[in-house]
Amino acid sequence: MIVFRCWTVFVLSVALTAAESAAPSTDHTAISTTTATTATTATTATIATTINTAEEAVALATARNDLIRASAQQVAAAHFRADGLTGFVLPQVTVGADGGVAGGTRNRDYDEGIGNVTQLGAEATITQYLFGFGRLRAARRNSAASIAGAEADADAVRRDIAYRAHIALAEVWLARELVAIATHRVEQRREEQSDAQASRDIGITDGLDVAASEIAVVNAEEQLALATSAESIALEALAEVVNLPVDQLRVGGTLTRPAAVTDALSALPLLVDAGSDLGRLRANRQLAASRARGERANRLPVLSAFAGGDLRGDTVDDVDDGWAAGIRVDWHVFDGGTGRAAANAAEADALAVASQIAALRRQRLAQAAQLNDRAADLARRIAMKERIQALSQTLYQEVRQRYEAGTEPLLRVNEANLTAFEAAYAVANLTYQEVVLAAELQRFHE
Repeated sequence: MIVFRCWTVFVLSVALTAAESAAPSTDHTAISTTTATTATTATTATIATTINTAEEAVALATARNDLIRASAQQVAAAHFRADGLTGFVLPQVTVGADGGVAGGTRNRDYDEGIGNVTQLGAEATITQYLFGFGRLRAARRNSAASIAGAEADADAVRRDIAYRAHIALAEVWLARELVAIATHRVEQRREEQSDAQASRDIGITDGLDVAASEIAVVNAEEQLALATSAESIALEALAEVVNLPVDQLRVGGTLTRPAAVTDALSALPLLVDAGSDLGRLRANRQLAASRARGERANRLPVLSAFAGGDLRGDTVDDVDDGWAAGIRVDWHVFDGGTGRAAANAAEADALAVASQIAALRRQRLAQAAQLNDRAADLARRIAMKERIQALSQTLYQEVRQRYEAGTEPLLRVNEANLTAFEAAYAVANLTYQEVVLAAELQRFHE
């Protein structure tokens, strides 16, 4: 896109330079203004984004949506927090220093009459975790569960944004299909008005048919206005999902039956145990179980090694040093039952999440069956409505011909027109429902 923009400006510059050479008296300010305006127009044209398919809408939404970016940052934060959970296994180094003024009878220089003297000190300690009866394993599982939970949440956010983009595009397609149907009906109503006027002119009918046909035209135009307004609203909704100004968004494609529904339905039994929602619950169960293990491990001894040294003296040139190293065992023998209560609570949380997983799995089984039933029902209804649409169009044409011949009243024309309109609307609406079903199948997979 950048290359195209630069090439456009380059070609325009060359053309204007040639024109300036041919006409030396040309106004340079006008040329500069024209060049800038044309370049700006070309730049604006390249900014517009076109969406032709549901895949393109999903890709654009997931690339630009702020919630997707937020979920990615939450995954990064989960990784950082996970690193902190296992940091205790690395060497823990503590360094300190102090300085002050000392005096009084306990000061070794007091008898010499020196009075207050400085005291300086510095120390350093290093502690290394050696063994903690399951603390490290629990921390690692806790870290993995935290990351898995954040990633499942991010997958769920992406799934929901993709679903919204798919539905928003389908609503634009539906709105445009209804605009086309309403436009065609306005044309038919105007033709009917011409038929009524011609019938009146030759004395077949009176002026009532002309008035009735004019009312029908106005009603059809109102329906067209409503459909056009609905299309604008649908475009604005799609622009919000993909995070683009509506004037920079172009939508192609038409409302057609999705082709991948059969394949998606065949994969449903294999995907009952999949999905980001179940992934999040499984991560929560692992997190609760690891917390329970960690709480039980905290009630057991911790073995560590330590080493350290210090410097003490009145002046920098007169200090004493010392050091120590060894093995240390720490054991919180009794904590009033706090640790046991925390472990029991974590185990109860794990059992609760296990029940939630079982309930969600049953829900997904039922949802899979419902999706299958809806797909079969929509396929049958679309086939029937398409046949009705074809028959109603034929009927409408025949009734109009008979009206022109004076053998059918205008009322029959109106009835046939309404039947054809309702059939076209039903086919469009059912096709939209099948596109929504395809989006729900994709959402079920994720």
